[in-house]
Amino acid sequence: MPRYSNVETLSFLAANGKTYPVKDIRPITEQTLAFEIDKGEEDLLDEVASRRETFGDFGEVQSWRFFDLNIKELTMVNFDLSKISRLKVPL
Repeated sequence: MPRYSNVETLSFLAANGKTYPVKDIRPITEQTLAFEIDKGEEDLLDEVASRRETFGDFGEVQSWRFFDLNIKELTMVNFDLSKISRLKVPL
């Protein structure tokens, strides 16, 4: 969880009167484009991240980098990954 370590923790007061610690919004990090790949309608980003041609074994822990690099495209489709057919792959 290192990408959240520098994000401020805030207090959230719930409707039940209890206060919970939550993280503030994490800024989108700048990622360098390595290449683009086709993405199937059923493919999940953690599975794509662990492929040999992307990050390889245990690469799913870096799937957040796909979100950061493809944030504009994901926003345009309301984060519906089935509507994304090409992905930018971070370096």
